[in-house]
Amino acid sequence: MTGTGERGLPRTPLCDLLNIDIPILQAGMGMGARAELVAAVSGAGGLGVLGGGPLPAEALREQIERVRALTDRPFGVDLLFPPQLTVADNPAVAAVHDAVTRMTPEQRAGMPELEAIVTPGHVETQVAVCLEQGVPVLVSGLGSPGPWLDDLHAAGTTVLSIAGSVRHARRHVDDGVDAVIASGADGGGHVGSIGSLSLWRACVDAVDVPVVAGGGIGDGRTLAAALVLGCQGAWIGTRFLATTEADCHDAAKEALVTASTDDTVVSRAISGKPMRVLRNAYVDSWRGREADIAPFPLQALATEGRGAWAATRGDLVEGVLPAGNVVGLIEGVCSAGDLVRQIAAEAAMALGAAAGR
Repeated sequence: MTGTGERGLPRTPLCDLLNIDIPILQAGMGMGARAELVAAVSGAGGLGVLGGGPLPAEALREQIERVRALTDRPFGVDLLFPPQLTVADNPAVAAVHDAVTRMTPEQRAGMPELEAIVTPGHVETQVAVCLEQGVPVLVSGLGSPGPWLDDLHAAGTTVLSIAGSVRHARRHVDDGVDAVIASGADGGGHVGSIGSLSLWRACVDAVDVPVVAGGGIGDGRTLAAALVLGCQGAWIGTRFLATTEADCHDAAKEALVTASTDDTVVSRAISGKPMRVLRNAYVDSWRGREADIAPFPLQALATEGRGAWAATRGDLVEGVLPAGNVVGLIEGVCSAGDLVRQIAAEAAMALGAAAGR
């Protein structure tokens, strides 16, 4: 901690690293994190992050330019670097390439959010856009951006990577990232198996770069807990889906508001990797059929991209909505800027109360 910043919160070194006022980072969710949400969070003093994974290069460029039209504050882009799609000698690359080339035009049209993610080599074009645009912050939401780090740093881009274990955190630091997001099992979307608090605490001791707490933060008290454990900020996803600026169907936002903490389940049936989602009949239909689940990302193709349907179409029956356990903390839909300020104020109060002030 390096003093007091906005809203009475400690100003952590992370704030200086990212040039932000409030140590709140809005997660770069592929479904929901578009320019309006990003600009609202950054404008309020946090760091808004575009969910760039599903975006073709030209759409990503347009979103970056849109953010800059809405705010002059720093922002980030979240991209995916799964080894199944980025390591040339990985046998999965050929299998994915074959599956993608066999997709019919109708199948492609039915899952546009997925095609960019699973197309081998596509991330190179996305990184090129980020370099061209001089993006302030890049986050690797999956896998390692190691091969691109030198170019990104040369362009002045700060790079963060998500880690689901201490081993992954150390590997990212060895690659040269500037900060690590320790994302625990309480989070929504793709998750590891380690509880959030234990992971945060362990990563703080294991690496010598700033650690951002992810998976389980949805209000000021949970942010305060992360800061007490030594983390320098929070990576918040699910809570920001229930905001007016989130590019998420109203039915999905309502589902987040009405859900309770025990309404989520972790399943491999959506993408082939463990994913925490709101439980529904479709997810339950895979119970007992785990042997039929294809490896990532082939399962995502086999399920026709259902991991996006709830957010984009409002289909909560056949579609799936990634969500963390913080759904039980969401009381209503509000503006993203107000949410940043509210969480910051609540965290400052909680820290003050804990210190007896």
